Parts: sequence; structure tokens; C-alpha cells
Amino acid sequence: MNYRKAKGIKILFTSDDILAAFAFWGIRQSPYHRPDDLELILDRMKELIEEDFASEKAGFKEMTMKEIQTYSRELIEKIPELKNWNLSRFEKNQGVKVDDPSRGFGMTCGLEEPKPDYDFIGLDALARNVSHIIFLENYTGIDVKDIPDEPDKEEDLPAPVPEFEKLTEGYDPPASLAEEGWSPE
Repeated sequence: MNYRKAKGIKILFTSDDILAAFAFWGIRQSPYHRPDDLELILDRMKELIEEDFASEKAGFKEMTMKEIQTYSRELIEKIPELKNWNLSRFEKNQGVKVDDPSRGFGMTCGLEEPKPDYDFIGLDALARNVSHIIFLENYTGIDVKDIPDEPDKEEDLPAPVPEFEKLTEGYDPPASLAEEGWSPE
């Protein structure tokens, strides 16, 4: 997807989308099999976002990709254990804090992979990746602002964006779905 074309398009997503995206990208970006305190972080995040999503229509939030990225960054700032993902294991063992002004920068070469104890999760990349996966998984080709609050008839719904129709053109559902009567139309 061309992210420049997504500018300004709003999508609907749930609190579970946020939790799943942080878990997915936390694991993906971690130098180990999972980042430290993952379960604790997801529990804290769930508490923080429950109120936000409860106040929204039907438990969904409506945001652009950029707004999701900003929201993700705000969540990162509110959870100290999540901010600590930005520390390498070596730094943690040395007692370095994530907000320490004397903390230096490390450099790596594209030809060699850093040793896990010296690697960390980049939080800006994490927020960006979270916003991209939420947007891509929930983008239907229809901008939320074009959906009427209560459509009277099917023709009141906006037409899908042509690019989305191209993605699903010729799609054959798995046999198990077809047996249940599901169709991509």
C-alpha cells in the first residue's frame, strides 16, 4: 500500500487491535524470543485503553494512520516497562535508565547483526509499525467518514475504492468457508 495515499483516511479499530499489534511488533523487534515484561505491559496497556474505547461508538476508535501512531507513542510514554524496551540488556545490567541524558548512541553495520545483549527495540519504529499493521488490517477501501450513521438502503453505502476491489478480484475462499456459505461478495 502506498502510505501517502492513506493520508487522511480514517479506519475503525478496537482495543484488541492495539494490544495485538504491540505484542506482534514487540516480539518481532525483540533481539530475544520475546521482550521483557510483555504480559505486564499488555495488562497495563489494556487498563489504559479500556476507558478510551468504552467511550467510543460500539467500542471502536476512528483514526488516521498518523493519529494511531501518535496514540501508540502516547501509550509508550505512559508505561515505563515499555519504554525500557529501548534499553539493551547490557545497558540494563549496567544500571542505565532509558531517560538518562548521558546515555550514548550505538552504531551497527549493515553487514553484521548486533549481539542480542547489545540490541534493543526502537520505540519510534515500534509506534510506526503498530500504526501500519492496524491500518492495513482494518482498511477496507472505504473511508469511515463516507459511511452514514444509519444507512437506510444498501445503495446508501459508499462504493469500495477500486484498489481494494483489485486485491479481492478472483479470490476463492477456502473450501471450509465456502461450505458455510461465505462468499467474498
